[in-house]
Amino acid sequence: MDAFGNSHPSVCHLAPNFDDCCVFSGFLDGCFRANLFRFYTSNSKMKQIVTNQTVKIPEGITVTAKSRVVTVKGPRGVLKRSFKHLALDIRMLNPRVLKVEKWFGTKKELAAVRTVCSHVENMLKGVTKGYQYKMRAVYAHFPINCVTTEK
Repeated sequence: MDAFGNSHPSVCHLAPNFDDCCVFSGFLDGCFRANLFRFYTSNSKMKQIVTNQTVKIPEGITVTAKSRVVTVKGPRGVLKRSFKHLALDIRMLNPRVLKVEKWFGTKKELAAVRTVCSHVENMLKGVTKGYQYKMRAVYAHFPINCVTTEK
């Protein structure tokens, strides 16, 4: 952690030498330099130009992507999921490849690319193999009654 409370490396983006950034002298010079330094180090985040990932679609499954809504059709049914809350480009390159792309994203925004691809892969697994849900009731102190029905 530096003298200004920042936990990242100290870099001045105005000039290689931090003294070249400021022209004041005296006490106000120190306050101005501290605020200028804090402004330029905290507001500059690295953004990657483009990040993309593709998902291969197996035979017998149809995938459509329109306005960030992905629909997967397979032998066990149809799954539909909306990714409108994420600012990503989702498109079909060809009928067997889905591409998820993010332009000018920060670290957290880039993580959403792989997350969307994982969700689509799980949807592909769901329409081919299916899922089985198991519920377990565990208690430690007082008895809990569980009743199951055939409905």
